[in-house]
Amino acid sequence: MEKRKRKIKYISPPMKFNPGTEKFEPDLPLRNARKTGEREKNSWFWIILLIILMLLFITVVAYFY
Repeated sequence: MEKRKRKIKYISPPMKFNPGTEKFEPDLPLRNARKTGEREKNSWFWIILLIILMLLFITVVAYFY
């Protein structure tokens, strides 16, 4: 049996010069930074909705009790 060697393909990321370190560094997209803002807005919506529902439930229970 012959063993086949796989060629490893290297994809070079776009490089950007960093004047602080005085060298080129890969310019990677920050996906997590964009998504955290959306998650915070979404979580605040659910917290406020939960508080409103709790207040509504407490008033209904107090009215019929």
